[in-house]
Amino acid sequence: MQKNNLDFEDVLKQAQEKGYAEKDPTADVEGYDACRKIAILTSLAYGKQLDFEDIYTEGITKITTNDFAYAKKAGYTIKLLAMSKEVDGKYFAMVTPCMINDQNPLYFVNDVFNGILVHGNTLGNTMYYGAGAGKLPTASAVVSDIIDCVKHLGKTVFCFWDKEELTLSSMDDSVKRFFVRVKDADFAKAKECYEKAAQINSALYHARYSLGQINLLYGDLEEAEKYFMECIDAEEVESGAYYYLARIAMIKGETEKAKNYANIAIEENPTLYDKMADENIFMPIIDEVNKPRLSVDGKKKTKKRTLSKKEMIIDLYLDNTCKIVGKLNNNDIEMMENVKKTKQQTINLDNEIEKE
Repeated sequence: MQKNNLDFEDVLKQAQEKGYAEKDPTADVEGYDACRKIAILTSLAYGKQLDFEDIYTEGITKITTNDFAYAKKAGYTIKLLAMSKEVDGKYFAMVTPCMINDQNPLYFVNDVFNGILVHGNTLGNTMYYGAGAGKLPTASAVVSDIIDCVKHLGKTVFCFWDKEELTLSSMDDSVKRFFVRVKDADFAKAKECYEKAAQINSALYHARYSLGQINLLYGDLEEAEKYFMECIDAEEVESGAYYYLARIAMIKGETEKAKNYANIAIEENPTLYDKMADENIFMPIIDEVNKPRLSVDGKKKTKKRTLSKKEMIIDLYLDNTCKIVGKLNNNDIEMMENVKKTKQQTINLDNEIEKE
């Protein structure tokens, strides 16, 4: 769905044709298979019986190509994750689609592959990765179990797994982040809810961060800047806040301020350099910011030409970073309206700019 921008039904049909999904795919697409697996892993990890029926489970049938598009825009992808954790003596388990970025190792688990990520309090992250579907990988797992049983006839592998039931805490007691998408007509109501959340509990810092993104999307640069500054004052999601402050400064034409913000963002999170280098809005300053010793992909970045004012305006509009129509002169607005009409007109306009 993400790679080829295909609908769920089309992708499922292809997976069935290739033998990666069952004729009745319910167990996979509704998350039941992942639920049973996390129930087993949780029972092994905590030594008590956890029934899969007790785990909150949500599948991927409602995920759309629009969801992937919005996730990609924010630097995320969508994965069906089965999760289990202990927090202050309370146990939580759930199966649900999640948005994760490239800071999470599971971000890079694609196609027919599965990954198991274990986080230890002193060890950190460890991961097991391999094929999880297809005739040969499935056959390999089955034959391996048969051979193991034959080699250990009459022997029982001891494990600490009591019959005592593991009681899961209510999902209402867990802290989670959500991606919220609303229509223009509901924007004011959504913004009000986020503002209340930010005021009620300072721990809900992502409400401020989300408010900054929302205001930037709708072209209210001053409000967006205010919320991102609040994130920095509270020492929350700092690299992301500095990144957006750099974008705002570029939109305002404050290049020196943009360079300062960009340098801080890259110092906090070096991966942002490659992200900025690939975005046209940062082209006028990218050669002047502090480049990490080695970019994330390990390749030397090729120098890109500086964009003209017209090209920057087009890029801002097509990128849908924010609606800045009210901040442009009449000539700019007319040009942007022409760009809106058809893709071919955009191509023709780009060609005209190149000639200039």
